[in-house]
Amino acid sequence: MDMSVQLLLERFFGVTYLVLGLSYLTWAPRWVAIYRRALEKPDLAMVLGAIPLAMGALLVAGHNVWGLSIPGLITLIGWLALIKGFLFLVAPDWAAAVMRRFPVGMPLVFFGGAFATLVGLLAILHSFVLVYRS
Repeated sequence: MDMSVQLLLERFFGVTYLVLGLSYLTWAPRWVAIYRRALEKPDLAMVLGAIPLAMGALLVAGHNVWGLSIPGLITLIGWLALIKGFLFLVAPDWAAAVMRRFPVGMPLVFFGGAFATLVGLLAILHSFVLVYRS
């Protein structure tokens, strides 16, 4: 695998997840409202599926690195995003029914925001700093 493509995708992932995580933390009430609307209108679930599908497809196509490492975590999240996006686009009614089982509220959005921020920072640290030291 071309290391420059892997590094580029890791940096893209890191910056994107950092911004997404900070958005979840900063605008949590708005994110809760968006997810609650998606429960009522599965058409919105389809729109919410486009972003993870694109992110997951990019990572699966160019960053398929497995192992107990930061790149391995990024690959795993990429596959999960691809599956989530696929299901939201192909089976939006089913995706909305699954979302109803997990009440979306401030604690869940804050947890997701903290997780995305942490993973984004780890990916940035790995791809911009640690790669150059090895």
